[in-house]
Amino acid sequence: MQLNPITRKKGSELVKEAILDHIRGRKLAPGAKLAPDRELAAMLACSRTVVREALKGLEAVGIIEMKVGKGIFVADFTLGAFMEKYQSHLAPSVRDWHCLKDARLAIELGIIDLAVERATQEDIAQLEAVIATMEKTQSAGKMRALDIGFHQTLAHIARSPLLTEFSGVLRKFFILAEEGEKTAGARTPAKTRQINAATHREHRALVAAIAARDTPLARKRIAEHLATQRTLVPSKA
Repeated sequence: MQLNPITRKKGSELVKEAILDHIRGRKLAPGAKLAPDRELAAMLACSRTVVREALKGLEAVGIIEMKVGKGIFVADFTLGAFMEKYQSHLAPSVRDWHCLKDARLAIELGIIDLAVERATQEDIAQLEAVIATMEKTQSAGKMRALDIGFHQTLAHIARSPLLTEFSGVLRKFFILAEEGEKTAGARTPAKTRQINAATHREHRALVAAIAARDTPLARKRIAEHLATQRTLVPSKA
């Protein structure tokens, strides 16, 4: 039999765990104010230096926010915000446009299955309203925001918080990847118009399939939608 050696955690790690337990145990919402570091040190029977080190670690990962002159607050932590903050440290292959497409397809197929099952008439009307607004929009910035809103609405309709969170993470990466593509001059005005036209057409076909409660067709439509977009970005060298 082989045993792992006993390791002693740093004081700051223990303080981090204690603060996290406090936030979870009291179910503190984003914006809730924590005690000052002096009081935390007294309550935890440790030095303020250790507490400050722990707080910096929690702030670095987005759990808390320290505001000068105001105090320490519980942050609005999301996977999307966390991944956006540290995306530059990820391997280039993870941030590759084509890799993101594959991941997005897997996530959105799961969302579509649930959306077909759970969509109400009000949900369908909301999707159609977003599409109608997109079709009248000329601004590239507004178009992208509306497109993001359409897929956020799909995720909401699925009523699966975890899938919604993962979808948000991918959306952050897509925005970063798209900005990189524009910087490189890959997206021409003609290509943008082509993408917009395809987006309107495919969104309407997808909503029609959801409204008809046709899961196989809805899955086919979302796969076609993402495949069409795949042909509109530069191929791998």
